[in-house]
Amino acid sequence: MDSRRDEAKLPVQQHPELLMAAREGNAARLTHLLGNGRATKPGPAGSGVVVNIGDADTAMDESARPADAVGVDVAMDVELNKILHVIASTGDSPDFLEIARVVYGKANHLLDACNANGDTPFHCAARAGMVEMVLELISLARTEGGGQRVKAVLGKLNKQGETALHEAFRLPYKETVMAMVSRLMAADAELAQVPLADGTSPLYLAVLLGHDDIAERLHQHDSVSSLSSPGR
Repeated sequence: MDSRRDEAKLPVQQHPELLMAAREGNAARLTHLLGNGRATKPGPAGSGVVVNIGDADTAMDESARPADAVGVDVAMDVELNKILHVIASTGDSPDFLEIARVVYGKANHLLDACNANGDTPFHCAARAGMVEMVLELISLARTEGGGQRVKAVLGKLNKQGETALHEAFRLPYKETVMAMVSRLMAADAELAQVPLADGTSPLYLAVLLGHDDIAERLHQHDSVSSLSSPGR
C-alpha cells in the first residue's frame, strides 16, 4: 500500500496543523485551531464534506480570533476521510481521549461517519487495538442516544461487510483481542448477530484465526451467532 497515497486522503490536507495536533494528541492546539462554534452536518452534494466551524451565536470577534484558527464561515473540505478516524487510530491515552471529545463536541456527526473504505472511527480504533478509545467512543454514543445509538454505530458495516468486532479478532496479541472483544460485546451483546453483507461472521473469523476459546465464549454467550463465511 502506498502510504503517500493514503496521506493524500487524510482529512485535513488543507489544514495540516489540525492533522499534526490530532496525531500528537494536543487538545489545546486542536481547540485553538478550531476556534469557537460547531461544525455543520455534511450536505448531500458531492463526495466531499464541508465543515463550517463557528456560528453566529458563539463566534469570536475577528480582532480577538487567533490568526491560525479555522474560523467562522471558513470551509474545510475533509473529503471522505475524517479527522476523528485519525485520532481513533493513533492513540488512546487521556490526551487522545480528550481530543476525541473536542472533535465530537464540534462535529458529533463524525462519530459514525465513514471514510473511503466505509470504516467508522470504531473500525479504526478497533483495528489499531485502542481499547480505551473504543470505550470512549461508545460512551459518546451512549450519551447521545442510549443503547440504541450504541447498537447503531457498532453495527455499521464497512465495504468489506465487517464491523469493529471483526477488526478485534485480527489484533496480533491475544490479551488485546480478549479485551477488545469483551468491551464490544459488553456494549452490544448482539453485535455478532449483525446481518452480514457478503462478509465473514465474527464467529467464523474467530475460529479461522485460532481464537477457539474466544469463539467458544462467543457462541455460549450468543448461540444465535453464525459461522457463515463468504459464499456460504
